[in-house]
Amino acid sequence: MMYFSFFLFLSCQDQSYTNPQKAAPELTGAVKNVSPELNSAFGSVLTDYEKIRKALAQDSLEGLEDACDGIVSEAKKAEHAAPDQLKPKLTEVATKAALLRQASKEDMEGARQLFGDLSRPVIDVLRSEPELSKDVYLFECPMAQDYPFWIQQKKGIENPYMGSKMLACGASVNW
Repeated sequence: MMYFSFFLFLSCQDQSYTNPQKAAPELTGAVKNVSPELNSAFGSVLTDYEKIRKALAQDSLEGLEDACDGIVSEAKKAEHAAPDQLKPKLTEVATKAALLRQASKEDMEGARQLFGDLSRPVIDVLRSEPELSKDVYLFECPMAQDYPFWIQQKKGIENPYMGSKMLACGASVNW
């Protein structure tokens, strides 16, 4: 038991990952000159994503349904304003948000897994179009069972995958 506790302590030290094998996968094909419509709609997606992230970090599912509805609506708007190469990613954002919305209000772990499923296409969009990722920080949780990355709009770690159990577990990751 003592060994396991020591392992958890070492795993959750706040460090930046620079190892390319550990970093989030690179995406190529950045879009030039993001339209104001895409910027606005995806900005709203990020606002609702942040509401969900904060709730999960606080071990709450309150507001999840409304935030997911907002993501679905705004991702569809963003899709209409996006260049062709981003459209499939934005469709996936809307689809994953709709699935997360259906999470049981008593199933925190299921909601956290579905949040990871939503995080993947959101991060894919941001990596494809760096102009949309201004003032957004990328983190990784070494303890997450599935997709370990998430984004947030402040530098301090508030881990949505571990919540209050290990709120500061994770590390910032280079885009």
